[in-house]
Amino acid sequence: MTGDHPNTNSSDKRHDSVFDLSAVNPDRLVVLRQFQDENASTPPEEKETALQEAIKSIDKNRIRSLKLCLYDPRRCILWKSLLEFLAGDELEPNLKIYQDTLTTLYADESSRSSPPPFQPCINPKLTSTYGLNELGRVSVRRIVHCVTYNSPEIQYCPLVFPLASIFRHFLKEDESYALIMTLLASKEKNYIPHSRQQENIHALVLLEIATKYSGKAFRNLEANIGTSEEMEKFFRQSHRWIFCQLPFTHLVRLIDCFLLEGEKVIIRFCIALLKSFSKGSGRTESIRKNGLYKAFDLHIKEIKTSPTHLMNKAFNIRGFSQSDIKRAKLHAEIGIKTRYPTSGRAQSLEHIPICDNVTGTLTPMQIRFIWKWLPPRIALCPNIYLAYSSDEHGVSISTFYSRIEEYEQTILVVKTTDQEVFGAYCSSSWKERNRNDDRGNRQRYFGTGETFLFVLAPKMKHYSWVGPGNGINKVEDHTRELYMSGTSENICVGGGKGSALFIDNTLSLGSSEKCVTFNNDPLSSKRDFQISLIEVYGLYKSEN
Repeated sequence: MTGDHPNTNSSDKRHDSVFDLSAVNPDRLVVLRQFQDENASTPPEEKETALQEAIKSIDKNRIRSLKLCLYDPRRCILWKSLLEFLAGDELEPNLKIYQDTLTTLYADESSRSSPPPFQPCINPKLTSTYGLNELGRVSVRRIVHCVTYNSPEIQYCPLVFPLASIFRHFLKEDESYALIMTLLASKEKNYIPHSRQQENIHALVLLEIATKYSGKAFRNLEANIGTSEEMEKFFRQSHRWIFCQLPFTHLVRLIDCFLLEGEKVIIRFCIALLKSFSKGSGRTESIRKNGLYKAFDLHIKEIKTSPTHLMNKAFNIRGFSQSDIKRAKLHAEIGIKTRYPTSGRAQSLEHIPICDNVTGTLTPMQIRFIWKWLPPRIALCPNIYLAYSSDEHGVSISTFYSRIEEYEQTILVVKTTDQEVFGAYCSSSWKERNRNDDRGNRQRYFGTGETFLFVLAPKMKHYSWVGPGNGINKVEDHTRELYMSGTSENICVGGGKGSALFIDNTLSLGSSEKCVTFNNDPLSSKRDFQISLIEVYGLYKSEN
């Protein structure tokens, strides 16, 4: 195997020996030409300086700002430097282990030339080699074979094959193996899921973060996905979006950052792709013609934006941090451990939270009624907390906000002087009221379509979101998405031709009307009512 044997010292020829441009899909060739070098106008000395600074400091922001064209030889230098940084003292042992393993598994040169069988740990849908020629494809199979041989505890590792294929474009065979093993051993960045449970956790983490940070894009998804189970199924496709559909020009820029920052880069790119799809002019027609899954795949595969523009969108998501991933991962792990069957939006009542610490007005029956309408991942919350009570904490609206905004989701309960009890499940943190929209203006309304209204006394009733509009009348569509609003003057849930639940800043007077967002009956028997008690129950806490 001249030119691609792991023992070869001719690194400057290894790309030509394993890469065959003619093997790339024709549609990807168009993208390769279109975005070949976004940094062509930059003087070579500036490019070299930027690369050296990125390597010297191993700084994520410097690496993000690099605009290396697809086969810029400096990417080989960058990835080799990142391998040395990540592997540390384990690099040389891993390189030697690979050579020893090859000797064990392949007795002679001829056996090394034949492609070993696909390993059972891979996902058959994630086996793209991105235009590698036969020598390159065989080397990828050898790498995966050696990984599974030396890590028999790994029964399922869906990203090992595509990552090995990507690495072979820019690293030698033994270096690619060493990088795979280094990423698998990392405990901090969670580079590669190596079990089906970890893959499911990744999907649930992405779902929770998309709910919070993709805004209208997530609401558009809700319009096309009927149940929570279908939503989870959609997000389980995320690795396929990145490693099968995303053009290689864009994918290698993602990997530049992924090697240092880990899974959060994949999450950021997925959110950016969701937002891009939501804003696409032909989205509605494509969904009608192809269905949601295929329409989204086509959008990614034929993406019109450049790698740099997509990266900027991914890294400019405001407020998103590593703590969001940690918190979402904790929620997902709890959910997977206690998963129970669900049917539609109404949930099984097998898992009801621990309420020993709650001394509020809600009865166990009322809690159960609310709980059965919660999204599955939220219904698995192990505890609820009485975050605010007007009886205990007073009737200051600033106190109201300060005590509840640490929670990601809340249940707002109002009791009137007529002994009526009603309220709302609020799907987003109340601190969202201080965020700015895409135009830089403070957003008046926030939240998601998971928000709902309820009546607990005298009779129990429930009102879900009506869903998005048809996209024809933007004003009417907007009135369907007025979930939550909070200012120093009032608190409101549900809007459009009336407020479903309105509370003034004294926290003693309120009103309820039919609104467009929930198409609800008034929650109270009288339009205007006096409040005897307000309570807010907190669910998952924010770490921000």
